[in-house]
Amino acid sequence: MNRIILIGNGFDLAHDLKTSYRQFFDDFWQKIINEYNNRIIRLLNDSFENDFLRIPKAAYKFNERFESPKCREFMELLKKESIEYTFKNNFLKVLSKKFHLKNWVDIEEEYYELVKEAMVRYKTTRDSKEIEKLNEEFDRIKKELVKFLDYKTQNIIPVKDFYRLFCDSFHLQDFPYSKEELLMDFLRDSFNSESHNSNNTTNYFNKLKDEIFKDRFFINRNVNTIEDLIELFKKNDSHKKDFLEGKLRIYPQRTLLLNFNYTKTEALYSDFSSYIKNKDTSWASDLPFINFDTIHIHGELNNTDNRIIFGYGDEIADEYKEIEKLNNNNFMKNMKSTEYANTDNYKRLSAFTDSDYFQIYIFGHSCGISDRTLLNTLFEHENCLSIKPFYYEYKDAKTEEVKNNYQEIAINISRNFEKKKAFREKVVNFTYCDPLPQAKK
Repeated sequence: MNRIILIGNGFDLAHDLKTSYRQFFDDFWQKIINEYNNRIIRLLNDSFENDFLRIPKAAYKFNERFESPKCREFMELLKKESIEYTFKNNFLKVLSKKFHLKNWVDIEEEYYELVKEAMVRYKTTRDSKEIEKLNEEFDRIKKELVKFLDYKTQNIIPVKDFYRLFCDSFHLQDFPYSKEELLMDFLRDSFNSESHNSNNTTNYFNKLKDEIFKDRFFINRNVNTIEDLIELFKKNDSHKKDFLEGKLRIYPQRTLLLNFNYTKTEALYSDFSSYIKNKDTSWASDLPFINFDTIHIHGELNNTDNRIIFGYGDEIADEYKEIEKLNNNNFMKNMKSTEYANTDNYKRLSAFTDSDYFQIYIFGHSCGISDRTLLNTLFEHENCLSIKPFYYEYKDAKTEEVKNNYQEIAINISRNFEKKKAFREKVVNFTYCDPLPQAKK
């Protein structure tokens, strides 16, 4: 039995990397304001223009009074001062208005919404200019995002608690009752296997068997082999407590790190030699050695062999079928599934999911509709037995109440299921889930 660790932007944020869309947008507008101020001061101009924005007549007091150069405050100030401006990039205009209203925006989802709107008009006009212009503007924003991420993801500090999660053992309560038989089979195979996670497999399991069979739990019980142990588990639920409490630490045979980010933060944990070299390794003495597979499914920064994929991936929606019928490739340009064909990433992922049963851990992925097709393929796969989201826990600024986003993640996960019964069976309930570790600030 294997495990997939699904990594999203929340994983980078947990390492105190300022890489969210909101942070990108604030940084983007900060640069525009800095550029504006420099030109006004240096050149004493009363107008401003760059690739994204045109201000034909800008009052000098705009520079003097501007204190918080973010999109929200920027647009409010322009309105207050009656400063006329024109967006040269209409996609940026849409994003800015949405950001102004919500103080947050999902760039990929907004792009998909505009593609659907352009589709409606194209059916009448058969004119491709709108979608072509949208794609050009989207590509321009994408380039800015890449530059932003490249700058923000340097000198990453590991979070110690993540080491334990990356090589976590299986927990029986994470699996539906209907799949416990499979887990018991894996338990048996693990003890009898000669090839497991580490080079010391046989010694490790022999030692573990000795520890288990010496435990007082087994006094006066006829437990001499792993088969006896399996039978105990099957006959009485109370005998499963050792598994639940972690005394039976059974690990995945293979672990795949499926990274949806463009960054390589997961490499801090996939290379275990990094913590072995650390002077203080006592805390890691009981962790198994795991050879991780890694797939950057949406590409990587500065890697021409695995270029960044940025767009939409909701092939399940009815609108997508309509887009396909248009027979116009401009509408398909930023569709993720077609871009997967540029590498063997998707093929490698399919080979992994088809090879054996697996559990999914979710580290910081919102499970939104921009990745719906791929997530549906994973979540409804017949080999997927369990989906465990690790939620973000925070303190409400107004009430000081501790809150979390578990329900939001669960709702998003449900949207990726067509078979709702499978959703209810596979997703681990809040009681057995844990918060995602966070860097100390």
